[in-house]
Amino acid sequence: MRQRDRLIGVVMIGLLFGCGGDKKSAMREAGDADLPAGAVLAQEAKAVERKIIYEGTVALVVPEVDAAAEQVRATAKRFDAYISASDVSGSAGTRRNASFTLRVPAEKFEALRDALAKLGEVTRNSSKSEDVTEEFYDLDARIKVLKKVGITQLGTQVQ
Repeated sequence: MRQRDRLIGVVMIGLLFGCGGDKKSAMREAGDADLPAGAVLAQEAKAVERKIIYEGTVALVVPEVDAAAEQVRATAKRFDAYISASDVSGSAGTRRNASFTLRVPAEKFEALRDALAKLGEVTRNSSKSEDVTEEFYDLDARIKVLKKVGITQLGTQVQ
């Protein structure tokens, strides 16, 4: 009986930064000046687009690591993903392992995981998420302030 190889794919989803303008400024331009300040802040809080990073792991047992690795590469391209890290270990005739870290747009996360799971016998399929909305908007506000002032933290002029 031939020993089967293992392929472990880690699917890390890059943060997708939305597809439109700033909802807060759009609301201000729409004439919210007549509302009390607290009501405007409450509306803006509801309008904030959440920034979520998804991370998943798909572990597979496959008959041939090299063939499965090619399938992972092709699948990544199909879902507009890229391989940010890979590791293939073991030599011919021994048990081999491969691990891939993929980055993919958030809206394609589940479809990519489903496609990868079809490449072999699934031994693990897990996911988690992290809400980075607060950090994203905090950093965005800091960048806007620095650009408005016209200097960076290094003290050089911003164009």
